[in-house]
Amino acid sequence: MTAQTKNAESYFKNIFTDKLNRRIFIRQWGVLLVFAGILLIIGIIKPNFYNSTNIKSILNIASIIGFITLGETLVVITRDYDLSVGNLMGLCTVGIAIVMIWFKNGNPILASFISFLMPLAIGLFFGLINSLSVVRLKIPSFIATIGIMWVTRGIAYYILRGVPKPVNDTIKLVGRKEFFNLPLSFIVFIFIAVIFHIVLTKTRLGLHIYSLGSDSHAALISGVSFVKIKTFVYVMSGFFAGLAAIFLAGWTGTGYPRISDGYEMYALSGVALGGISFSGGSGNVFTPFVGICILQILDKFMIYQNISPFISNIFVGSILIISLYIQYRGAQE
Repeated sequence: MTAQTKNAESYFKNIFTDKLNRRIFIRQWGVLLVFAGILLIIGIIKPNFYNSTNIKSILNIASIIGFITLGETLVVITRDYDLSVGNLMGLCTVGIAIVMIWFKNGNPILASFISFLMPLAIGLFFGLINSLSVVRLKIPSFIATIGIMWVTRGIAYYILRGVPKPVNDTIKLVGRKEFFNLPLSFIVFIFIAVIFHIVLTKTRLGLHIYSLGSDSHAALISGVSFVKIKTFVYVMSGFFAGLAAIFLAGWTGTGYPRISDGYEMYALSGVALGGISFSGGSGNVFTPFVGICILQILDKFMIYQNISPFISNIFVGSILIISLYIQYRGAQE
């Protein structure tokens, strides 16, 4: 028997015999069991639900929300929140549409280049503003990011007066592109998630992100830069909002202030379902995506069953409350 086999046996034995280990395992990986159960139940109820069109649609929108969930995960690991990502996405899509207006009769190559650059620049800028509000002005992240949420919403409505506008054809091509019968958004998301998994688990930066969320006082004594880490996670959250906006605008073909209304709640629910502790210091980048997939599968299934889409809002809110309650009780115990 190899050392790896003995370690695996010891690990699973501890899970079933130790209450604390069992609780931690369920919190971190229980979402996979829920995911498998939902897939099985829906497959029994509607065997034709899992067709190619539905699967690609679910993967596409789950990946788009997955980008901002990835950014949210980084922020939550450091024991903060970013509630601005939904409206920031909307503003980024408006930025793409504005480029179309500016270059209506201009150079199409330059227009395409700026169409990709604009949402990323907007996302990075407001990510930096969020970080400055939290780090330099010492405003609690909940308040600071709500403020930016309303600022970005107001700017987006002011620019387009609340009217949807078309986006560049190149953006549409990217948003609707498929490789190996999979949405490009899904492939890009998996690639980036793998990179950030390596960053979080194999690098000093990842260690500092976890340590700052786990015990900020000890982390600061150990030489972790509060300013640099907080700035990094908020700027990356803004960047991912801009990246998600490219795929969302391309998929829908429009820039619109309300195009991503409520997406920040999906991101937070995905984080909660993925077992990421809102107390900070733990988590991974993959289980929140599984949580988002669960929400999107249920959304799609409700539409398939002619159930009101407003029910999904009730479900998302309930999931968030229950997940937070479970985390709170676990921390108390």
